[in-house]
Amino acid sequence: MTAPNVNQRDQAARQSPGGITLPLPSPLLAMLPPGLQGFPMAWFIEPITMLAVAPGASVTNQFTIDNTHVHVSWWGSLKVRSSDNQTDRDADPAAYAMTDTQTLGYQPPGQKIDTTLTWGNAKQPAVWPVPLIVKQNNGVILTITNNSLANTNNYFFGFIGCLITVPATLVF
Repeated sequence: MTAPNVNQRDQAARQSPGGITLPLPSPLLAMLPPGLQGFPMAWFIEPITMLAVAPGASVTNQFTIDNTHVHVSWWGSLKVRSSDNQTDRDADPAAYAMTDTQTLGYQPPGQKIDTTLTWGNAKQPAVWPVPLIVKQNNGVILTITNNSLANTNNYFFGFIGCLITVPATLVF
């Protein structure tokens, strides 16, 4: 008799005597829709950088996912630096708006949200209560507005999560 592999052991461990299926070993993975569970994945940070945003100005940047991956972010981080990258400016006020390339809004339409509400910083990322799932052939469009009255800043956003390798034909 051969020993069960790790996946078989994990599957067996999630079955309770009462027939209730227990969550996956990681609570984060258990938050994924069932259609995304079980595919190969790798931890990944998707950066968006916006340089030299003048006081009162807005800048837009984006990233796009290919047709064989889904990007899932559980955390977000934001580092704000001076335009010469010499000074930490995390305390400078800023607001953002975020949509995806299929024009789905991630907050009330037309509203800019203060960055401190949803983004942590480089040392302590913000944990999002629900993962941000960017499907294949889709992307995120992020607009930052520098609300500082005097400082031109660089903004470094990080979407922290994983890339899930899925068949190009997967629809979930």
